[in-house]
Amino acid sequence: MMKRALLAVAVAMITITSCGGSGNSVTEGESPYPNYLEIVNDLGGDVIPKDDAAIRASLLCSGSAKEMLGGVPISEFPTDLALIRAYCPKMESEYS
Repeated sequence: MMKRALLAVAVAMITITSCGGSGNSVTEGESPYPNYLEIVNDLGGDVIPKDDAAIRASLLCSGSAKEMLGGVPISEFPTDLALIRAYCPKMESEYS
């Protein structure tokens, strides 16, 4: 379990540093978490803590999580859809 958490953090760090200015994520210094809370409330997904949301969003925004969905549309995962819409809305079409 600890290795998975460390791997997730490492991937998030790589994603965050390598995606700077890509246009797929929100403006640096701006926290999308409040927007995520509104969206997830509307969609009916689970609310995850701010730090976990940032890590999970990094995986989703990089496209790394696409394979984990097994071809199921992102609309079936309201928590992940909310993260994409809040953190990297341009990536939503990649998960359709």
